[in-house]
Amino acid sequence: MDSRIIEKIKELVVDGVRHVKEMKRHLTIAVQKDICPNEDIPLTNRRYFPRDKDIKNHMDIALNNLRYPFIIFQQTKFEKVDFNHYLCLSI
Repeated sequence: MDSRIIEKIKELVVDGVRHVKEMKRHLTIAVQKDICPNEDIPLTNRRYFPRDKDIKNHMDIALNNLRYPFIIFQQTKFEKVDFNHYLCLSI
Protein backbone atom coordinates (compact mmCIF):
# COMPACT_ATOMS: atom_id res chain seq x y z
CA MET A 1 0.00 0.00 0.00
CA ASP A 2 1.31 3.43 -0.88
CA SER A 3 2.50 5.55 2.05
CA ARG A 4 0.30 8.46 0.91
CA ILE A 5 -2.76 6.20 1.18
CA ILE A 6 -1.77 5.19 4.73
CA GLU A 7 -1.35 8.85 5.70
CA LYS A 8 -4.73 9.67 4.15
CA ILE A 9 -6.33 6.87 6.20
CA LYS A 10 -4.81 8.31 9.39
CA GLU A 11 -6.03 11.78 8.47
CA LEU A 12 -9.56 10.57 7.75
CA VAL A 13 -9.73 8.56 11.00
CA VAL A 14 -8.83 11.73 12.89
CA ASP A 15 -11.64 13.49 10.99
CA GLY A 16 -14.12 10.85 12.18
CA VAL A 17 -14.39 8.24 9.43
CA ARG A 18 -15.12 4.90 11.13
CA HIS A 19 -16.60 2.67 8.39
CA VAL A 20 -14.60 0.86 5.73
CA LYS A 21 -17.10 1.59 2.96
CA GLU A 22 -16.96 5.32 3.68
CA MET A 23 -13.15 5.22 3.91
CA LYS A 24 -12.93 3.42 0.57
CA ARG A 25 -15.08 6.11 -1.06
CA HIS A 26 -12.85 8.87 0.35
CA LEU A 27 -9.69 7.05 -0.75
CA THR A 28 -11.00 6.58 -4.29
CA ILE A 29 -11.70 10.30 -4.56
CA ALA A 30 -8.30 11.15 -3.04
CA VAL A 31 -6.43 8.91 -5.48
CA GLN A 32 -8.26 10.31 -8.49
CA LYS A 33 -8.07 13.98 -7.49
CA ASP A 34 -5.14 14.48 -5.10
CA ILE A 35 -2.61 11.65 -5.16
CA CYS A 36 -2.48 10.75 -8.87
CA PRO A 37 -4.70 13.21 -10.75
CA ASN A 38 -3.18 12.75 -14.22
CA GLU A 39 -2.72 8.99 -14.15
CA ASP A 40 -5.23 6.35 -15.18
CA ILE A 41 -4.81 3.77 -12.40
CA PRO A 42 -6.86 0.56 -12.69
CA LEU A 43 -9.12 -0.32 -9.76
CA THR A 44 -7.29 -3.65 -9.47
CA ASN A 45 -4.07 -1.91 -8.39
CA ARG A 46 -3.88 -2.70 -4.67
CA ARG A 47 -1.22 -0.07 -4.07
CA TYR A 48 -3.78 2.68 -4.60
CA PHE A 49 -7.03 0.74 -4.14
CA PRO A 50 -6.43 -1.59 -1.17
CA ARG A 51 -8.76 -4.36 -0.08
CA ASP A 52 -11.29 -3.82 2.69
CA LYS A 53 -9.23 -5.86 5.16
CA ASP A 54 -6.11 -3.75 4.50
CA ILE A 55 -8.10 -0.55 5.00
CA LYS A 56 -9.64 -1.92 8.22
CA ASN A 57 -6.22 -2.89 9.61
CA HIS A 58 -4.79 0.60 9.00
CA MET A 59 -7.93 2.21 10.41
CA ASP A 60 -7.57 0.12 13.57
CA ILE A 61 -3.93 1.16 14.00
CA ALA A 62 -4.82 4.84 13.54
CA LEU A 63 -7.77 4.53 15.93
CA ASN A 64 -5.63 2.85 18.60
CA ASN A 65 -3.07 5.63 18.27
CA LEU A 66 -5.90 8.13 18.88
CA ARG A 67 -7.25 6.26 21.89
CA TYR A 68 -3.88 5.60 23.49
CA PRO A 69 -1.56 8.41 22.39
CA PHE A 70 1.05 7.62 25.03
CA ILE A 71 1.79 4.24 23.41
CA ILE A 72 3.23 4.02 19.93
CA PHE A 73 2.01 0.57 18.92
CA GLN A 74 4.39 -0.05 16.06
CA GLN A 75 7.55 1.08 17.83
CA THR A 76 7.12 0.03 21.45
CA LYS A 77 9.33 -2.31 23.41
CA PHE A 78 8.17 -3.89 26.66
CA GLU A 79 10.74 -4.97 29.21
CA LYS A 80 9.93 -7.10 32.20
CA VAL A 81 10.88 -5.23 35.39
CA ASP A 82 9.86 -7.91 37.84
CA PHE A 83 7.45 -10.85 38.00
CA ASN A 84 4.20 -8.87 37.66
CA HIS A 85 5.21 -5.57 36.03
CA TYR A 86 6.28 -4.45 32.58
CA LEU A 87 7.95 -1.20 31.61
CA CYS A 88 6.93 0.38 28.29
CA LEU A 89 9.89 1.96 26.50
CA SER A 90 9.44 3.91 23.28
CA ILE A 91 12.12 3.27 20.72
